[in-house]
Amino acid sequence: MKTLVSSIIPVYNSEEFLEECIESLRNQTLKEIEMIFVNDGSTDNSLKILEKYEKIDSRIKVINQKNSGPSSARNRGIEIAKGEYLSFIDSDDWIDTRMYENMYHRAINDKSDVVICDMKMVSLDSQLYVKGIIYSDERYDRKNIEDKIFKELLSNSQFNSMANKIYKRSIAKENNLLLDKDIYYAEDWKFNMEFFKHSQRLSYINKCYYYYRRGHESSSNFYNDTTFERTGLWIYNMRKKYAIEFGINPYLAVDDLFKVIIHCIICEFRRKDIKIKNKLKKVNSIINSKECLEVIDNINIHSLGIKYRFLYYFIKYKILIALLLYVSAGKIKEMNSI
Repeated sequence: MKTLVSSIIPVYNSEEFLEECIESLRNQTLKEIEMIFVNDGSTDNSLKILEKYEKIDSRIKVINQKNSGPSSARNRGIEIAKGEYLSFIDSDDWIDTRMYENMYHRAINDKSDVVICDMKMVSLDSQLYVKGIIYSDERYDRKNIEDKIFKELLSNSQFNSMANKIYKRSIAKENNLLLDKDIYYAEDWKFNMEFFKHSQRLSYINKCYYYYRRGHESSSNFYNDTTFERTGLWIYNMRKKYAIEFGINPYLAVDDLFKVIIHCIICEFRRKDIKIKNKLKKVNSIINSKECLEVIDNINIHSLGIKYRFLYYFIKYKILIALLLYVSAGKIKEMNSI
């Protein structure tokens, strides 16, 4: 039986949700698939669960490795995958049973290198809300990829995820496209940038097939001393680099970096483990960074709500005490950034 879609699933301590993920894959209406689970050094019962299902379903392949991170696990899957298209699923999420059938048929009918669907986040209280992609349900040729998709990838996080996409495997193989194991944040975004550089056609389906479980997040969602440099500045400067390469406005990402700046300032002021003078020192280093100055010079302040305009002016004129009092008074909530 020819394998049409290879689903690659890194697994690390996911025993609570793993069976739901597995069943959503096993019950796909498209049967010509393989499921490659890469156990990334789990210390719970994840491996036992995988081995149980490997005996039940011959389409399931289990790889066991020392903990090396999700990028390494996904790369192991890419190396052995046999499917015409690649899919990347997180082990605590699940997918609609029609996802692969509908996306694969769309790929074949449109002769597309990438197919994208909508995804929803599932919060802890089981309320669903759309992580929307606001595009028409249609096919995009190379020019549209350059004019529209690249600009989205270079300006915000809307297209970052690999989970709601299927990728033509031959493109990944021919161009030696793997995830960057040396970075811990936005590795999926970088993979998309490199893959889309080699893609001639893309299709978008305006239907939700992927369900992302909110509340079981990776370390990239938590704040620490290096968050601003390792997440905000890294992806902002990478976006600038790609934008210059493609001849696109290098400041498309200033809105997104502004969100990260606000997130970091709020988290810094709310820390309980350091003194106020150290908080002010850290915030001062953030707002005096070269990248923050670029944000202040290039962002469209009319796109900001009134509360965020106050923050913009406090940052622009470096009024640290006003920033501290504004955040401490609960006047502002974190922006949806990282």
